[in-house]
Amino acid sequence: HSSCTLQYQSGAIASLSSTLRELGTNEAVITGSKNTLKIHDPFYRPSSVSLRPTKTGAVAKQLAQSSLIQTTKNNPAVQSFRKIAAPIKRMIRGKTTTTSFPGNGYQFEIQEATRCLQQGLIESPIMPLEDTLSVLKIMDTMREQWENKTQ
Repeated sequence: HSSCTLQYQSGAIASLSSTLRELGTNEAVITGSKNTLKIHDPFYRPSSVSLRPTKTGAVAKQLAQSSLIQTTKNNPAVQSFRKIAAPIKRMIRGKTTTTSFPGNGYQFEIQEATRCLQQGLIESPIMPLEDTLSVLKIMDTMREQWENKTQ
C-alpha cells in the first residue's frame, strides 16, 4: 500500500493512495468549499458521479478565497469545463447520476494531442511541458522515498 499527501502553496491538500495487494475502490473524490464530487469507479471512465453539498467551515471559506482557486477559475480549460458541467451540476446536485461515456477514458488526451499536432504546437496549453515535468518530479520523489523504506 502506498500513499502520499501533497500540500500546495495555496494551502490546498491532495491525498493519494494506491495498492495492488488489496481490493479497493478505483474512484476519485474531490472535496471543495461548496460541494463534494465523487467520481465512481473506474474514475478514468466513470459510469456515474455523485455531487453532495460540503459542510462549510472556516477552512472551507479560506480555501475558496485561496489564490489556487482563483487561478484555477481563470484557466481557459477549466472555464470550458465549467460551461459544460453547469447543467450537469444542476441535474445531479444531491444525488447520483448514471450515464455512459464513449471511449476508454483516455480519448481526451488523444484528441488534445491530435489537435496540437494538427496546429503545429509542440506542447498543449492545457497541460504544458512544465506541468508534466512537475508531476514527474513528484513521482520521482515518491519513488525514492518508497525505495528508501524497502531497503
